[in-house]
Amino acid sequence: MANFSELFDDFINKGMKDLNQSIKTVISKVENNTNKNAASASVNIVETGNSYRVEIAAPGFAKENFRLSIDNGIITIKGEKIMNQQNNTEQYLRQEFSVENFERSFNLPKAVDTNKIDASYREGILFVTLGKKDEFIQQSGININIQ
Repeated sequence: MANFSELFDDFINKGMKDLNQSIKTVISKVENNTNKNAASASVNIVETGNSYRVEIAAPGFAKENFRLSIDNGIITIKGEKIMNQQNNTEQYLRQEFSVENFERSFNLPKAVDTNKIDASYREGILFVTLGKKDEFIQQSGININIQ
């Protein structure tokens, strides 16, 4: 018969392994939209204790240029803007940051509460926070009383 410590370690290790696998699955299912006219924006995905955060590099955009939607468990983030037209006195010699449109789609993990999604845009980064359902929020600092 296994002692309590071994059972507890097995429980924790299996739980962490399952959680890590879920996160890897979410990240591996990040998909670029098949729209060949849209560029791909760089993305970071971060997990905190109570949420996931998607960070999308989109310099030069305004918050009005973004559209977020959820359909069938997939969140789609679109950025659309009109580039400034050159005037007759200017000519670009090199132009590397000319992303006008992008679209990224991500499968939402089961842990996401779609009523807890917020977005903000600052300093060229779009931050989309996907809050977790209460039952998926990691608890810490729980004291266990021994009887």
